[in-house]
Amino acid sequence: MLALSVGLLTLLRETASGDNRLTRELAADAYTVYIVHLPIVVTLQYYLADRGLSATAAWSIVSVTAVPRRPSCSLPDCAGCRDSGGCCE
Repeated sequence: MLALSVGLLTLLRETASGDNRLTRELAADAYTVYIVHLPIVVTLQYYLADRGLSATAAWSIVSVTAVPRRPSCSLPDCAGCRDSGGCCE
């Protein structure tokens, strides 16, 4: 499993290292995940730990609760955002 992880990281580093607007926007928003999203997930898991739920049930509750329903689009000139007022797909 470790070899697979290292292999995929190496492959993606070599093939997907392009610098474009989308990758810059995603990189800029990545820090927010650690500041906002991670404490929410850890807190939910902490409160569900002693509830007698199966691992699958706890994972489902945390996934549904902690993952945003509709991520915001941070690309202001995206056609999907302009036309529908929603996020880019």
